[in-house]
Amino acid sequence: MALPMERFQILLTREQRRALETQAQVEDRSVAELVREAVDEKFRFPTREQRLAALARMRKRRRRTTGPAPTPEEINALIETRYRDIPSVPQ
Repeated sequence: MALPMERFQILLTREQRRALETQAQVEDRSVAELVREAVDEKFRFPTREQRLAALARMRKRRRRTTGPAPTPEEINALIETRYRDIPSVPQ
């Protein structure tokens, strides 16, 4: 199932547009696909795997101390603190 997309308009220089179009043709992909990929690479949205890895690290650290495991809300707060400068991806 594809994620919902939103239309977004940007202004590029002629050279930037030509470079994107050329690369899209070389890779047999759309310009929009290249732009989405570049945004994802630049801003590195935390993936499910990254969130699970963070949870595993927190659980490992928590085992060294006494007390109950963190609640889901505490886990989410810790993850959001780690990625607070990265815009969230709409679900």
